[in-house]
Amino acid sequence: PGHHLAPVDWWLDRLETFRTRRAPVSAAGVDDEVCDVLRLLAEVAGGRAAASDGGPGGWLARSQARLAADLAEPLTLSDVAAEVGLGYESWRKRFQAGTGASPARWRARRRLEAAAELLRRTSLSNREIAASLGFSDEHHFAKRFREATGRTTGEFRRDPGGG
Repeated sequence: PGHHLAPVDWWLDRLETFRTRRAPVSAAGVDDEVCDVLRLLAEVAGGRAAASDGGPGGWLARSQARLAADLAEPLTLSDVAAEVGLGYESWRKRFQAGTGASPARWRARRRLEAAAELLRRTSLSNREIAASLGFSDEHHFAKRFREATGRTTGEFRRDPGGG
């Protein structure tokens, strides 16, 4: 038996994120990726289309877009919940159920992913990267990066593929 998962473009975008994202470099990253894949497979097997979050532009997509925008700017999570029309606790629980991470953790991951891209593609200093992504200082940035990747920023910059 087969499913017709609509809207097709929405599902293609979801699948594309798995094809194009970098391989995880830490055990926690591998765990997160496995959970993301399992969640997607469960959605496909259950025939759950984008309707559960309103589809493209639904509350979850709008929440993620807002959380990923302007990573250097402080953000009040209750404001994001209000922007998508949900109470804070309901939004937080639904967001975690839909993504596998709390809104704050999800945003922190986006911040570290952006940092990895800057390390990979630019010659910006740790101080400049930290400032551009809202870390309190370069030491806080370096500590969080190492916790997430298991590597220092210098090690990552020298060998971004981890090989």
